[in-house]
Amino acid sequence: MKILIFLIILFSFSFLFGCNSPSVITPPAITVTIEKEVVKEVTTTIPVKVFVETEKIKIEYEYLWKEPRQFLNDTEIREYLANKPAYMPLEGQDCDDLARFFQLEALKDGYLVSQQYLVNYHGYEHMLIMAVAGNSIYYIEPSTNQFWWVSPLD
Repeated sequence: MKILIFLIILFSFSFLFGCNSPSVITPPAITVTIEKEVVKEVTTTIPVKVFVETEKIKIEYEYLWKEPRQFLNDTEIREYLANKPAYMPLEGQDCDDLARFFQLEALKDGYLVSQQYLVNYHGYEHMLIMAVAGNSIYYIEPSTNQFWWVSPLD
């Protein structure tokens, strides 16, 4: 009985207010235009002061340091290594010294690389350079400038 009274009241109100049929309201169509984003290579330089002090002299010099970034792809690694001399060890230097020199020079040239210690590299311990380019990891041998793909990042 209560349900019947409720339905009669609901029907009466909908009739009084002109809501005799439900309607669906649809929003107007919206057109969105997305412009293609153009990515530009931005290179900024940062002035860096370096102090070298010995017993006899103190030298201060300034050079421009490119803001470091990762390589874009393997072609960029290839071009970088083609224009860069390979490091040959001097008396008392070994692979970790060469990797450190390579890393510092790459940083000055604006590239982020890291030293990678390998426990068993062809049967002995060795220090290489690891570079990230795109979605891949590469190893670089600093004494020969050879590089090879290691694995994907993902």
